[in-house]
Amino acid sequence: MAIVINGSGTVTGLAVGGLPDDSVDAGSLANSINSEITANTAKTGITSSQATAITAALPKAGGTITGNVIHNDNVKALFGTGSDLQIYHDGSNSYVKDDGNGDLYLMGGAEVLIRSYDNENMIKAVRNGAVSLYHNNAAKLATTATGVTVTGAIGGATNLGKVLQVINAVDASETATSSTSFADTGLTAAITPSASSSKILVMIGLHFATVGSQGGVGSRLLRGSSVIRSASDKSDGHGAGETSHHEAWIAFSYLDSPNTTNATTYKMQAKTNISGQAVYTSVDNNVSTITLMEIGA
Repeated sequence: MAIVINGSGTVTGLAVGGLPDDSVDAGSLANSINSEITANTAKTGITSSQATAITAALPKAGGTITGNVIHNDNVKALFGTGSDLQIYHDGSNSYVKDDGNGDLYLMGGAEVLIRSYDNENMIKAVRNGAVSLYHNNAAKLATTATGVTVTGAIGGATNLGKVLQVINAVDASETATSSTSFADTGLTAAITPSASSSKILVMIGLHFATVGSQGGVGSRLLRGSSVIRSASDKSDGHGAGETSHHEAWIAFSYLDSPNTTNATTYKMQAKTNISGQAVYTSVDNNVSTITLMEIGA
């Protein structure tokens, strides 16, 4: 049985006495109406294409879209109760706009990529890894666990300085030697250059003391096992019979070219210039220091 409402408002298809409560199922009624619209386009004035559109309409409660959703220029796709997220095209440019008070998150399981329309990398962020900036699809700056790696020159960087990293070590442990052969003082530090073209500026402040009526100390700087700088011997004469020690400093800087990106160790060695006369370093609560600065080429 079909229920028909004609243009004059007359209802047909109902038996005398009407219908009992809940005897009309909403889904069945909707299907019946859709079927009648489709089958009776001439009676309703609705075209066949309009009837198809009505029948295929997405319910407000949600559903699956199987075709394209076309937004004309300046027609926005809005998300959120306050329309906080907006996606649209204004005829010239495209926008993904967060118009609310919160943040805009772009999240990826492995990587987040920003690419040009022809698939060239522009920004690449790897989960638990590097974030890289690209120029013409070539990575130029990438973060690392210890800092950043720059590929190529840093244009206009003369006013920024070229110090890439600084390592400082302090030796407060007193050491002593009575040998005329060089021995480690305990003053040492290591640095890993970020580029093989970098130079390392080494700055030394070695505190020492001599004991006896005559005394003198020799010192030298090593990179690994190679001597790269011998400091001038430091001598000091005491009055006859004087047994107290005399304290002084050996301070200098040295610009080294290690030509490596491997960890590189620098250290100071010292010796006595007079056999049997002791030489001490870092005595009486004084400290010795070594500073390593990587200077970009």
